[in-house]
Amino acid sequence: MTEHGNAFASQSFPPDAEGRVIRHNMLIDFAFGHRRILRDFAREHTDFASYFRAMQSLTIEDVASELEVAKKDSLLMTVLMLTGQCDANCAICYTDRKARFSGLQADEFCAVLDQTYALGSRLLYIPGEGEPTLDDSFWIVVEHAHSLGMETVLFTNGILLSKDAAVFRKWRMTAEEAVLRLASCSVSVYHKLWSVYPEKLARLMGIKLDVYDWAAIAVNGRRYTVPRGLRLLLENMPRNRVGIQVVAGKASIVEISEKLIPLVQGLGIKSYIEPPLHSGRNFGVRSQDPCAEELGLLGSWLARSACPRIVYEIVVHNDGIISPGMAFRPTDLFSDPEAKGRYSVRNSDGSLRDIFSLIHEDPFLAWCRYQISGCLCQQINDWLASHQATRPEGASAQHSAGPVPDLFGAFARDGGRQAERAPCQ
Repeated sequence: MTEHGNAFASQSFPPDAEGRVIRHNMLIDFAFGHRRILRDFAREHTDFASYFRAMQSLTIEDVASELEVAKKDSLLMTVLMLTGQCDANCAICYTDRKARFSGLQADEFCAVLDQTYALGSRLLYIPGEGEPTLDDSFWIVVEHAHSLGMETVLFTNGILLSKDAAVFRKWRMTAEEAVLRLASCSVSVYHKLWSVYPEKLARLMGIKLDVYDWAAIAVNGRRYTVPRGLRLLLENMPRNRVGIQVVAGKASIVEISEKLIPLVQGLGIKSYIEPPLHSGRNFGVRSQDPCAEELGLLGSWLARSACPRIVYEIVVHNDGIISPGMAFRPTDLFSDPEAKGRYSVRNSDGSLRDIFSLIHEDPFLAWCRYQISGCLCQQINDWLASHQATRPEGASAQHSAGPVPDLFGAFARDGGRQAERAPCQ
């Protein structure tokens, strides 16, 4: 049940660990009263049917006794969406690239990690709503995770890591020193590399060619020109902690199969190759979607074929909104003005809420936790676009027809059907 065959080891959880944590969450949600949700989950996923039946025979005392054990092993990963600020301009970005008002501060991010660590999380996952290395909290958060004993997976465009002048202005260190600091904190890094051709990569990212400093690498007798930050990662970190991130859009699908995958194999590094997500700036846009046959060229290299991690991950956006997935926010789905407060990790007085209670009391978060067939983020965004019921913040107005309350209920009743990819013409 790992994401795909070439992910970092720290983000690929063995089936027995996933199954154990899913059962722990079932027990917790049973105690919180979400029994209809669990019944529907057990009917669809029969591997957990016997456990659901056994739970129903437990006494109140049995549940209370087992709850404390389950609570300490109910999360495997913590996703922190750092700043929305970004120094690239990718047209198919899955976020809206906005630094949100009243973002979480370093001490708040660290307090979130303290709580999730106590719930069993041993992985910090930083995809970013923008470019994570631009967040003023970045090093404090990464080093705090390391001090707790957590590993970190970081996604970066690597612009800051390629230029000594830029990284010195931001962090008062050289690019190589920044890479070495990442290595010392047990960070595994996915560097954006959507093309092996510098001009094409710059065009896909919406940047000028000189935004990166470039460097040459040799793989199997062939010379490549890549962002300097990627070469620094290759030179200063173990290969099993270096990877590339690629969006498998229509403009890149053949190159991924013929150029990028062989490059990954030749370097002996990891990869995260993902289909476009229809959220953020790419909400409702399908012009860059490859067809099913084209995606089939990537086989097991493709990420997000299924997402069991939605059960055991927690996603905290940079303004403190909690979500079951990285590519949608509950406050984008509900029309009532209290939604922001309901899904915020902050209390009204600014103190941090109890995250365990927050993620298990709410019926929407509980329902989402068990939608492990396919990619829930993709399914919800596709459903939103096809119904044109509402739109995430930052999406174009053509996708909006007014807010609808209890949208997830409508989504569930509709079956949550994801639009199928068209066949190749």
